[in-house]
Amino acid sequence: MDYQNSTQLYIRPAINIGVRQQQRRHKLVFPGGVALWRRTGWILLLLIPFVLLINTFLVSSLQNVDKSIEEVNIKRYELIDQKIGLLAKRAGMLAPAHIENTASAKLSLYLPVKRQVGHFNRRTGTFNYL
Repeated sequence: MDYQNSTQLYIRPAINIGVRQQQRRHKLVFPGGVALWRRTGWILLLLIPFVLLINTFLVSSLQNVDKSIEEVNIKRYELIDQKIGLLAKRAGMLAPAHIENTASAKLSLYLPVKRQVGHFNRRTGTFNYL
């Protein structure tokens, strides 16, 4: 009996149909490795909401400060207008005609007329009228 043992592998012939899975020629390389970038992604996923919350709080605070500044400016302009009105009223009260009218009405004081005010001269014993 003649028995021939082949030491070669048998490969089944396949038909080349032209559809192949495309492979990357250059693999994407992450510096530090994929594990490092996954952990970085998780940390960022946890930190981004916290940072957004802080940002929202700061924006809200700044808006409140801006609103307070506007209210103070409005009050300041109202006080400036009130000051101008009071200065005008004071100028009117210090006018000589107003002083004379107020003194005559409330204190019964009047401006002297000619020959109403005089002083006594001791040497001659007479009154000198101004």
